[in-house]
Amino acid sequence: MIKKEIEGAALLSIYNELKDEIKAIRTDIQNLNIQQPQQSENNQELNSLLKETIVNAVNDTINAHINSRENYADEVSRR
Repeated sequence: MIKKEIEGAALLSIYNELKDEIKAIRTDIQNLNIQQPQQSENNQELNSLLKETIVNAVNDTINAHINSRENYADEVSRR
C-alpha cells in the first residue's frame, strides 16, 4: 500500500513538472510568434539599409573614377 502511495506521489510530481514545462514551452512559442514579425520588420529595414549602402558605395566609386578621369584629362590638356 505504501509503495503504491509513493508511486502515486512520484507520478503526481512528474505530472506537475511536465505540466509546468508544457506551460513554459507554450509561453516560449507565443513569445516567438510575437517576435517573429518584429524580426521580419527589422530584417527588411536592415536589407534596405544594406541596399542603400551598396548603391552609395557604387555611386561613390563611379564618381571618384569619373573625377579621376576628368582630372587626368584636364592635366593632359594643360600640357
